[in-house]
Amino acid sequence: MWTRSLLKTNAKAVLSHSYWRTFVACLLVGLASGSTLTALQYTRIQINLNTGFLSYRTAMVLLMFLIAGSLFSLALNIFVGMPLQVGCCRLLMENRVGNPPFSTLTSVFGSGYGNVLKSMFLYSLIVVLWGGVSMTILLALGIILNSYILILLSMLCVIPMIYKSLQLVLVPYLLAENPYMNSRRARQLSAAMTQGEKGRIFVLGLSFLGWSLLGVLLCGIGALFVSPYIQATYAELYAALRAKAFSQGLTSEEELGGFVRY
Repeated sequence: MWTRSLLKTNAKAVLSHSYWRTFVACLLVGLASGSTLTALQYTRIQINLNTGFLSYRTAMVLLMFLIAGSLFSLALNIFVGMPLQVGCCRLLMENRVGNPPFSTLTSVFGSGYGNVLKSMFLYSLIVVLWGGVSMTILLALGIILNSYILILLSMLCVIPMIYKSLQLVLVPYLLAENPYMNSRRARQLSAAMTQGEKGRIFVLGLSFLGWSLLGVLLCGIGALFVSPYIQATYAELYAALRAKAFSQGLTSEEELGGFVRY
């Protein structure tokens, strides 16, 4: 039986000898994952256009560059960021039992890359579809019809997304341990391993809220330094639920053969 305090204590022990390696790994994953352009960026262009600060032609050129940048960021996230998340999970797990080389982070770009890419894409897509589409539709209708009820209902659609993300939270770790695991099997096994644990995992995530807010208050830079602690804690969570899965016969050593020890 795992507890939040135990996971965090173990994570701190691991980071005592691998913090900066983990920090750089998390930083690279964050840079590769990127973030698509927000509506605020488009709003700024519209404001500048309305106030006459930018000509219509200049605004359209800038808008095209922003759209191109957004598409590039999305492609970078899919083809580089998502596989790097798996590589980071492998590095974190190997950190627990040894001193792995930093090249472990990019080891997923070798054999098994295609399966990891497909599995991570489907995993992310499913999480988004579990609430993102309906939330977008209801929000758009609420704005068009000026209906506060529809806007509030759209906010509730985030609940299915949270549920699915908790259910599939172990998928990147499963792929890190077995990059050839079928994408459907990875989702099924993650769902089985998190059965009865989702509420506690949710509370675990909430326990980092204070650290995240502190990072935001420090101009966002502080979040970079907190990320290794959060990710190392989730690695400890995977280790705990992995042991439980073996004890319950949910998987075997043929499917999950462990991580390399250095």
